[in-house]
This record gives sequence, C-alpha cells and structure tokens, in this order.
Amino acid sequence: MHSSKVYTQLSERMGLHDHLMVMNVTVTKITSNLKSFAQCHKVVEASLTLLQDLAVGFMSGKLLLRLDAVNLMLQNHTAEHFPFLNAYSNTKNRTIFYATLGRLLFMEDNPTQFHEFMKPIGALCDKLQVRVGAFPNQYTLFNGPL
Repeated sequence: MHSSKVYTQLSERMGLHDHLMVMNVTVTKITSNLKSFAQCHKVVEASLTLLQDLAVGFMSGKLLLRLDAVNLMLQNHTAEHFPFLNAYSNTKNRTIFYATLGRLLFMEDNPTQFHEFMKPIGALCDKLQVRVGAFPNQYTLFNGPL
C-alpha cells in the first residue's frame, strides 16, 4: 500500500491531520510492541521492519528524529528498556534494531548524541574485557591463547 493511502486512512479513522502526528502514533505503537511483546518474535520482527522502512527515506528519517519517542529510543536502547534484545530468538531483530538506530543517529552530525549512544555499548565492552581478563589461560576467539 502506498504511504499516502496509509496516511489518508489513519487521518480518517483517528482524526490525525499531519504526518508528524501519524508518525508519532506509529512509533509509539512500535515502541510499545518492542517493550511488551519481547518473546513474540513475529511481533518484534514486524515492528522493527516497519521502523526500518520509516527510517530508510531521508525526509521520513528527519521527521522521525523530531519525535520524542525516537529520541528516547536513541538514548535508552539497552535490554533494560527493550527486553526483546535479551531473547536469543531475536538475534536478527537485534541487528535490525541497531542498524535502524544507527541510520537515524548518523542522519545528523551530532558527536554528543553519538557518544551518549555509545556509552552502554562501551560499558558492555568493559565488562567483557574484565571477564576475559579473569581467565588468562583461556583461548580467545580471534587469536588463540592470551
């Protein structure tokens, strides 16, 4: 279905009269699905596919960045906020999630936002480094014995 038809239907059925309002309702539902249906692989996948489709276009991506829900997602993107990230069955979905957030993150040249986005990932890397250091006689995946 063409996006203008989707906007027309949402406008008629929900009384939404501009693209920003339609996007806000859509992203709020996507966020709710990702938080509430962590164990339902198909719901997570469909929600992330929709988010990814919305973020692909330059103008729609810029519009997404104007939404509080998207900015909260960029600031709070860990499993603590999105439990589906912990489910093994969502490995592919985790990749889609971070690829989409990365696409949105790099639409604007904002080093501060990038550093804030990377903090939880850096903290995870630090934890992994401590764990690897706790077992000095173990092999690493990439280069044999430590």
